[in-house]
Amino acid sequence: MEGVATPATEAAKYTAAFLGPQIGYVVNYKKNVKNLSNKIDDLSSVKNDIEGKISAAKRRGELIYQAVERWLEKVDKILIEAGHVNDDASGIDSCFKGWCCGRYDLGKKASKTIIDVTELVNEGRSINEVSTPAPIQDFDLMPTDDFEAFESTRSAMDLVMKALVNDRISIIGVHGMGGIGKTTLMRKIGNQVKMNKLFDVVVMVSVSQNHDMKRIQEEIAEDLCLNFGQERGETRKRRLFSRLKQEMRVLIILDDMWSRLDLTEVGIPCGEHHMGCKVVLTTRRLDVCNMMKTQVNVRLECLSEPDSWHLFQKNAGAEVDSFVLGEVARDVAKECKGLPVALVTLGRAMRDKSLSVWENVLQQLRESDFTYIEDMDARVFQAIKLSYDYLPTDISKSIFLFCCLFPEDHKISVDDLLRYMMGEGLLKDVKLNQAKRKLDTVVDILISSHLLLKGDRDGYVLMHDVIRDVSIIIATRDHGFIVKAGRGLEAWPEQESLEKCLRFSLMGNELSDLPERPDCPKILTFSLSRCQSLENIPERFFEGMSSLLTLDLSHTPILSLPSSLACLENLRSLCLDGCTALQDVSLIGKLKNLEMISLKKTSIKMLPVKEIREFKSLKLLALES
Repeated sequence: MEGVATPATEAAKYTAAFLGPQIGYVVNYKKNVKNLSNKIDDLSSVKNDIEGKISAAKRRGELIYQAVERWLEKVDKILIEAGHVNDDASGIDSCFKGWCCGRYDLGKKASKTIIDVTELVNEGRSINEVSTPAPIQDFDLMPTDDFEAFESTRSAMDLVMKALVNDRISIIGVHGMGGIGKTTLMRKIGNQVKMNKLFDVVVMVSVSQNHDMKRIQEEIAEDLCLNFGQERGETRKRRLFSRLKQEMRVLIILDDMWSRLDLTEVGIPCGEHHMGCKVVLTTRRLDVCNMMKTQVNVRLECLSEPDSWHLFQKNAGAEVDSFVLGEVARDVAKECKGLPVALVTLGRAMRDKSLSVWENVLQQLRESDFTYIEDMDARVFQAIKLSYDYLPTDISKSIFLFCCLFPEDHKISVDDLLRYMMGEGLLKDVKLNQAKRKLDTVVDILISSHLLLKGDRDGYVLMHDVIRDVSIIIATRDHGFIVKAGRGLEAWPEQESLEKCLRFSLMGNELSDLPERPDCPKILTFSLSRCQSLENIPERFFEGMSSLLTLDLSHTPILSLPSSLACLENLRSLCLDGCTALQDVSLIGKLKNLEMISLKKTSIKMLPVKEIREFKSLKLLALES
């Protein structure tokens, strides 16, 4: 009957359902193999594209995702299987061979492999990124070859470590002159806190003079494996802020800071925002620490003489202890005055050099000349000049350069600097008290910038020898200075061309004779101060110095003033302090433009009072018996 299922028809139905696909494997085996071949071509293309991305990522030093590597392993495996299918297909060369088994197995295997290949193709096409930027080398791998645990560095390191473990301190400042080793010290501290597991994450980023906020954020993010993608501005800041808060203990070292940086604008949670986040900044300028409201400031000092010799010896080699080089090598090391960058650079430059080279270099250093000393200009000069370049005003730069007019290790009087400043008219139309306050501010800036050192008494400053050498080079190259102070000269330096000279210092020499009439048509400042053997100045000596503004003859045993002094019609500042043998100063009355006259500790019995009263610009007349 129609529509009635019998056992026979049901059996036939199930048989057809079961045998249909099986027969299809046999009948369509060639079609399945061909389809598989096409799918393999698609998979190979996707694989080639991904392998190209991987090669590019590896060249960039990036890390390949494990999921991508597992996908490649699956692809390689299935390509081998597909190869076996093709091999089996080529073995079936007649309708009889493998009719029951070979073609069936081949068709079924090809069909199943097509499904697996299709899945891999789709998975491969969905892979957009194959890698992630590799994190910066951990601190225990960062170079600290130049670090030595000397007394000064050990003391600074102990102070920083003590502050880092204090839960009430979140911002720490490390300051010191250029080349003193602040960066190397912080790398070493970064190593130690990572090794001791005081912090989960340590990030060090160079801030430098121009705050590039985007670069700073990206460098911090790299260490955190954080990818900003196309995010900008506020979004980047919030993401970095949130990411840093995920870390229980994080140390961020902001190296080489020159001005205030808003941590919140960067995205650094510090203080009340994240008590586990500590910030250490390094700078050459103490006022940067103050602007950043650091809770602890650690000053990195120069090395002691024994430590300096050890560091120099390490870089110059054991031969510096030899009988031949020993004395001159120690003298060369002493010229560095404990500044690590100079000791390391000079030591390496002098390695395996002959005695004559050592002697020549020592002479150059004593003359403040780095010209022929390998790497000294590139490393030492440039490191310190950067601090000079960053000074905020031309006046601060000028005062810094005036300090090089004084001999090495000289205690520089701020009053002397005031006379030089006023003499050259760096401050115009100001009262003397205003000028003093301005100078005090400038001196504070120079001390804060580690370009000057505080003296042991108020009103005095010192200049580190290497910084003085750099200032002399800058002054000579760019500002018309000739500095021969404290050289022990017994004769006038004839080899010097004075036609273009603007500022000339022979301070602290043993001169007894001067030329009759030196030609210095452009000179503005001239000093013979503390030339203890100078009793007489030739009568025509000042005739060729009509542009002179500042003259310093202090602490010399001169017996009289030459008649040519009257030629200095533009002179603004005259210092005769300590000229104990000088009695007649009547010629001063002819210098109508004088603004500052200093006659302290002299034997002068009479002044040209009538003439001095007519000096319209006079601001200071200093008298002291």
